[in-house]
Amino acid sequence: MKPAITEIDVIRDIRNGNNDAFNLLVSKYQKHVYYLAYGIIYNHHLAEEISQETFIRLWKSLKSGRFDENRSLYPWIRTICVNLTRDFLKNKKRQTRLMTEMALQEKDCTYEPEPTSNDKMEKIGRALESLPPDKREVLTLRLVEDLSYKEISEQLNCSIGTVMSRLFRARLELKAKLSFGAGSL
Repeated sequence: MKPAITEIDVIRDIRNGNNDAFNLLVSKYQKHVYYLAYGIIYNHHLAEEISQETFIRLWKSLKSGRFDENRSLYPWIRTICVNLTRDFLKNKKRQTRLMTEMALQEKDCTYEPEPTSNDKMEKIGRALESLPPDKREVLTLRLVEDLSYKEISEQLNCSIGTVMSRLFRARLELKAKLSFGAGSL
């Protein structure tokens, strides 16, 4: 029986010049990275752009040896993605472009959640989309990535109190925007 290939094996193959090995990582994490970026940016095209840039930076860090093989890979990938979305949103020109693109966004995206006629889900989506990026970021890490408060604080380089505060405020904002209670939020 052939032993399973581990991420460390794949990383070592990449460092040894096996360019095809990187495709295994992309295949494994592509949707995770896209949904993380989309959960913060709420724009299909920009989430794809950030996803691609995330994998470019991952490739460079793996090839250069900057990634420590003793660490878990996905938290490293998640950090790259979150930092890229933050950098993107800090740029004022891009914020204007983001708002314009969000208004013109295509609805036939292969990665976006399927359109639903359920008014409640559409209302939740609009409410989430209207939240400021820092609140969407913390909600996405909590609800989509299922990270603990401690993991979110490490990911965002802030205190657990700040995470709790942002989550609390994000939930309050959502509750105010929705006609029904925050329930599982």
